[in-house]
Amino acid sequence: MFRPRTDRPTRQGLRRRAARFLRWASLGDTAVYAVAKRLSNAIELVSLLCRLSTSSKQEHRQVLRRFADAVRCGDSKVALAIKQNARQRPDKKAEKIISHRYRFLWICNPKVASRSIIEALMAVDTDAIRVEERTITELFSEFPEARHFYSFAFVRDPCERARSFFDDKLDTGPQAPNWSADRRFFGLCKGMSFAEYCRWLDTPFGSDAFAERHWLSQYRQIEVDGCLPDYVGSYENLEESWRWVLSRLGIPHTELPHLNERRARTVCADLDDDSLAILRRRYARDYELLQKVGSRGLIGGGAPP
Repeated sequence: MFRPRTDRPTRQGLRRRAARFLRWASLGDTAVYAVAKRLSNAIELVSLLCRLSTSSKQEHRQVLRRFADAVRCGDSKVALAIKQNARQRPDKKAEKIISHRYRFLWICNPKVASRSIIEALMAVDTDAIRVEERTITELFSEFPEARHFYSFAFVRDPCERARSFFDDKLDTGPQAPNWSADRRFFGLCKGMSFAEYCRWLDTPFGSDAFAERHWLSQYRQIEVDGCLPDYVGSYENLEESWRWVLSRLGIPHTELPHLNERRARTVCADLDDDSLAILRRRYARDYELLQKVGSRGLIGGGAPP
């Protein structure tokens, strides 16, 4: 096992160390110095290889080996693409809303009516604070009082959520949005079929270890200090969950607007058996959470499934 040194070696020394990491990861002696030199920032590369090689996560080790394989084959293009994917960390920086007036903290779960909920919450309290690109930890550092606010979020059937993301972000039609995050993830691209997307989610590159917010497991996206929010509602019973939240917070009833309904579907009726099996395995813990949430929502927080 290679361990980072405490001194400050030269750039040439860093590239050599990167080459040593790659030899170890590929379990063979290979001339990788030249490729390591072409993989841009040597300091970043060594740091990345350190993180992957010392991680206990199976996905990190698998990606490291794929990276080493690409280097061994001299495929710099693939190596660079895998390196870009390997740099990603679980994206838990989806939007949050804090209301000091009603003392609540809402945690966005992307592709779960988030645009509609944001518009409604900002309407009921025009002084509410919309926090973007912050994790819960970062939010509490900036707004420590929010730790004591009533927290809530909503979850959705993972198959429906996956399909919604696919239709909205990976579509290549005339109304397709300008979404380029797929360039950061090896094997993910616009124009792929939904079945191909499901198979990609079942690879190390589509796992939670590197996940973007739209396909990160929902229980991880909404957790607060390792626990579930005070209330978790259901997208499938959104109107009922929404009324319950308003009543609990003492907010006068307000209609939830229906935004972003492009290509609404019903329980992924066109999902093939293989894709369904993949999604149920990939999001097994989300399905456990959905069973607990049920039709009336989950009250009281507690540990994720």
